[in-house]
Amino acid sequence: MKKTVLITAAVLFSAFTAVAQPAMPEISPEEMQEKLISAVKAEFDNIDTDGDGIISHDEFIEYQIAEIRKKGEENFRNIDADGSNDITEEEYFTALKSVMDQLAEKMSRLAAD
Repeated sequence: MKKTVLITAAVLFSAFTAVAQPAMPEISPEEMQEKLISAVKAEFDNIDTDGDGIISHDEFIEYQIAEIRKKGEENFRNIDADGSNDITEEEYFTALKSVMDQLAEKMSRLAAD
Protein backbone atom coordinates (compact mmCIF):
# COMPACT_ATOMS: atom_id res chain seq x y z
CA MET A 1 0.00 0.00 0.00
CA LYS A 2 2.78 2.45 0.91
CA LYS A 3 4.50 1.63 -2.38
CA THR A 4 1.31 2.49 -4.28
CA VAL A 5 1.02 5.80 -2.40
CA LEU A 6 4.64 6.67 -3.18
CA ILE A 7 4.22 5.84 -6.86
CA THR A 8 1.03 7.91 -6.97
CA ALA A 9 2.85 10.81 -5.33
CA ALA A 10 5.68 10.61 -7.85
CA VAL A 11 3.20 10.65 -10.73
CA LEU A 12 1.33 13.61 -9.25
CA PHE A 13 4.52 15.61 -8.72
CA SER A 14 5.62 14.88 -12.27
CA ALA A 15 2.24 16.03 -13.53
CA PHE A 16 2.49 19.15 -11.37
CA THR A 17 5.86 19.99 -12.88
CA ALA A 18 4.37 19.72 -16.36
CA VAL A 19 1.35 21.84 -15.42
CA ALA A 20 3.49 24.48 -13.69
CA GLN A 21 5.64 25.15 -16.77
CA PRO A 22 5.39 28.72 -18.08
CA ALA A 23 3.62 29.34 -21.38
CA MET A 24 5.81 29.20 -24.50
CA PRO A 25 6.13 32.40 -26.49
CA GLU A 26 4.60 32.41 -29.96
CA ILE A 27 7.04 31.00 -32.50
CA SER A 28 6.59 29.72 -36.02
CA PRO A 29 6.23 25.99 -36.73
CA GLU A 30 9.60 26.09 -38.52
CA GLU A 31 11.32 27.65 -35.50
CA MET A 32 9.65 25.10 -33.24
CA GLN A 33 10.88 22.27 -35.46
CA GLU A 34 14.44 23.66 -35.45
CA LYS A 35 14.39 23.97 -31.66
CA LEU A 36 13.02 20.45 -31.31
CA ILE A 37 15.67 18.97 -33.62
CA SER A 38 18.38 20.85 -31.75
CA ALA A 39 17.07 19.63 -28.38
CA VAL A 40 16.83 16.02 -29.59
CA LYS A 41 20.39 16.16 -30.96
CA ALA A 42 21.68 17.64 -27.70
CA GLU A 43 19.90 14.97 -25.67
CA PHE A 44 21.24 12.21 -27.93
CA ASP A 45 24.78 13.56 -27.52
CA ASN A 46 24.29 13.75 -23.76
CA ILE A 47 23.16 10.11 -23.59
CA ASP A 48 25.92 8.90 -25.96
CA THR A 49 28.64 9.29 -23.32
CA ASP A 50 31.39 7.60 -25.34
CA GLY A 51 30.65 9.79 -28.39
CA ASP A 52 30.50 6.91 -30.89
CA GLY A 53 27.20 8.09 -32.40
CA ILE A 54 25.28 5.13 -30.96
CA ILE A 55 23.39 4.89 -27.69
CA SER A 56 24.21 1.56 -26.10
CA HIS A 57 21.87 -0.22 -23.72
CA ASP A 58 24.08 0.70 -20.77
CA GLU A 59 24.29 4.38 -21.79
CA PHE A 60 20.52 4.57 -22.12
CA ILE A 61 19.83 2.89 -18.76
CA GLU A 62 22.40 5.07 -16.96
CA TYR A 63 20.84 8.19 -18.47
CA GLN A 64 17.34 7.14 -17.42
CA ILE A 65 18.51 6.37 -13.88
CA ALA A 66 20.23 9.77 -13.63
CA GLU A 67 17.13 11.60 -14.90
CA ILE A 68 14.85 9.78 -12.45
CA ARG A 69 17.26 10.49 -9.60
CA LYS A 70 17.46 14.18 -10.52
CA LYS A 71 13.65 14.43 -10.63
CA GLY A 72 13.36 12.53 -7.35
CA GLU A 73 15.83 14.92 -5.66
CA GLU A 74 13.86 17.91 -6.93
CA ASN A 75 10.57 16.42 -5.75
CA PHE A 76 12.07 15.62 -2.35
CA ARG A 77 13.27 19.22 -1.89
CA ASN A 78 9.80 20.48 -2.85
CA ILE A 79 8.06 18.22 -0.34
CA ASP A 80 10.57 18.77 2.51
CA ALA A 81 9.13 22.18 3.39
CA ASP A 82 11.32 22.78 6.43
CA GLY A 83 14.55 21.65 4.76
CA SER A 84 15.21 19.03 7.45
CA ASN A 85 16.17 16.40 4.86
CA ASP A 86 13.26 14.29 6.13
CA ILE A 87 9.65 14.33 4.99
CA THR A 88 7.04 14.27 7.72
CA GLU A 89 3.58 12.91 7.14
CA GLU A 90 2.24 16.47 7.39
CA GLU A 91 4.68 17.75 4.73
CA TYR A 92 3.82 14.83 2.48
CA PHE A 93 0.05 15.29 2.68
CA THR A 94 0.35 19.10 2.42
CA ALA A 95 2.41 18.75 -0.75
CA LEU A 96 0.02 16.21 -2.28
CA LYS A 97 -2.99 18.37 -1.47
CA SER A 98 -1.29 21.37 -3.08
CA VAL A 99 -0.55 19.38 -6.23
CA MET A 100 -4.07 18.00 -6.44
CA ASP A 101 -5.57 21.48 -5.89
CA GLN A 102 -3.41 22.97 -8.63
CA LEU A 103 -4.23 20.14 -11.04
CA ALA A 104 -7.95 20.52 -10.30
CA GLU A 105 -7.71 24.27 -10.94
CA LYS A 106 -5.86 23.70 -14.23
CA MET A 107 -8.44 21.11 -15.32
CA SER A 108 -11.27 23.52 -14.46
CA ARG A 109 -9.69 26.24 -16.59
CA LEU A 110 -9.17 23.81 -19.47
CA ALA A 111 -12.79 22.65 -19.22
CA ALA A 112 -13.99 26.26 -19.25
CA ASP A 113 -12.10 27.03 -22.49
